[in-house]
Amino acid sequence: MRHTIIGSALLILSLFLGLCTAAEAYHPVLEKKEHRFKAMLDYQMKDFHLLRHVRYFDVVRYSTLAGSVSNKSKLPKYPRFETIMKAGVPDSSLLTQTNSDYLAHALLKKDYFWQNRLPWFQSDTVYMLRFIDKADKHLKAIETRAELKSFLGKVDTPAELLLWLLAKESPYVHPYSYQKIKKGYRVRFLDDESCTCTYHTYFKFYDMEGELLNVEEIEKVVYDPQCPEMMI
Repeated sequence: MRHTIIGSALLILSLFLGLCTAAEAYHPVLEKKEHRFKAMLDYQMKDFHLLRHVRYFDVVRYSTLAGSVSNKSKLPKYPRFETIMKAGVPDSSLLTQTNSDYLAHALLKKDYFWQNRLPWFQSDTVYMLRFIDKADKHLKAIETRAELKSFLGKVDTPAELLLWLLAKESPYVHPYSYQKIKKGYRVRFLDDESCTCTYHTYFKFYDMEGELLNVEEIEKVVYDPQCPEMMI
C-alpha cells in the first residue's frame, strides 16, 4: 500500500514537472549565429569531445518523496529512474537495476553535488552520470563536479555545454540557446515563473572551461497571452 501511494505521488510529481518544463509557448527571436539547444536525448557520442575514453555514458535522474529515504542506505526505497541523456553503445549486462542501485548507494552522500530539493513537494531529485570505460569495460559514475570537468575536458561543443549547465546550474532554470563568442559561449536562458505564462529571459556568458563570466538581463518578464496558464 505504501509502495502504491509513494509511486502515485511520484508520478503526479513527474507529470507536474513535465507540464512546467514542456509548456513552452513563448519562443524568442534568435540573433544571427545563435542556435537553439537540441533535446538532450538527441545528442549522440559524436557531439561530445570527451577527455575520458568511454564506450557509453548516460545521465539518469530519480526522485523520492521526503521521508521515503532509507536511513540505513540513504537510497530511495522506491526510486523512479529516468534517462535524460545518453550516448554510445550500452552494455545491457552492466546497465542493470542492481548495478544502478550499487552506484546510487555509493554516491548518495550528504555532500553529493548533484541533488536538489523541490520545496513545494518536499521531494529530492538526484542526478547521476554513469559511464562504461573503454579500457576495463566497468560501469562507473561521476562523484564530483571536478570529476565531471575531467570527464569533459574543455567545454567545446554544444552538447558538452548543455551537460555542464545541467550539473552546474539549478535544474529549475532552462538554457534555451547558445552562441559561440570569442571567449566561449553566450547562453540564453528562458525560465518560466512557477508554471505561469510569465518568462524571465537573460544571457549568461561562460568561458571554455565552463566558468561563468557575466550575466546580462534582456527582459525581466515576458508574458505570452497565448499560453494556457496553470492555476496552482
